[in-house]
Amino acid sequence: MVVRGGFFRPASIALLTLFLGLAPVKGFALELGLTSSHVCGLWTNINSAFLELQKHKFPSPEFSDQLESMAPETFDGKRSASVYERANRLWLRLTGTFDLGHLPPPPSWIVDYQSLEVGGDGEKKAIIPSPVFVLSSQILNALVDSIVETTNGTVPISRFYAENEMTGKTPNDVFSLMDLLGRRLDLLVSHWKPGVSERRGGK
Repeated sequence: MVVRGGFFRPASIALLTLFLGLAPVKGFALELGLTSSHVCGLWTNINSAFLELQKHKFPSPEFSDQLESMAPETFDGKRSASVYERANRLWLRLTGTFDLGHLPPPPSWIVDYQSLEVGGDGEKKAIIPSPVFVLSSQILNALVDSIVETTNGTVPISRFYAENEMTGKTPNDVFSLMDLLGRRLDLLVSHWKPGVSERRGGK
C-alpha cells in the first residue's frame, strides 16, 4: 500500500488500524504517509480502551475515576525510535496484566528498519512514525478484543476507533500519551496487585 500525497484521508485510518492489527503486513512501502498526529490520535483511543477494560477486569467506580482523572505530562527531545521502544514495553506490561495473548509477528519491514546500522552519532537511524502506528494498531486491537470477550460483546467498540483529527503533533506528544498509559498501569497494578498476581498465575 503506497499512500499518495503523504497523507491518509481521515475515514481511512480506522480501517487501516483494523487491517494492520489483523494481518502480518508484508509488501508495504516503508513510508505509509503516517505522521505523529495519526499516532497520537491512536494512543488517545488506546487510553480510552484501557480505561474501559479496567472497569470490567478490575471493577471499582472510585478507582476508575482516579485513573480517568490522570493527565498527560510534557516531554521534550523524544524521537520515533524511543516512542517505538516505549510502545513495545507497554505492550509487554499490558499482556501480563490483562492476559492479552500474543501480537501477530511484526511486519518484516519493521524488523529490517529497526536493524539499520548504527549511525556516526552512535544512535540508530530514526524510525519513522509508520512502524509506531503499526505496532500501536495491534495494541489497540488486542485491547478491544479483550473488551469484547470480557463483556460478551455488550459494549459498543466503535468509539475506540474514533477519528481524532489532530495536526502538528510530534513524537513528544505521542510519548506523553504512552507515559500516561504507563502511569495508569502503574497505579492499577499497585492497587490491584493481589488480583493481577492471581490472574497471571504467579506470585
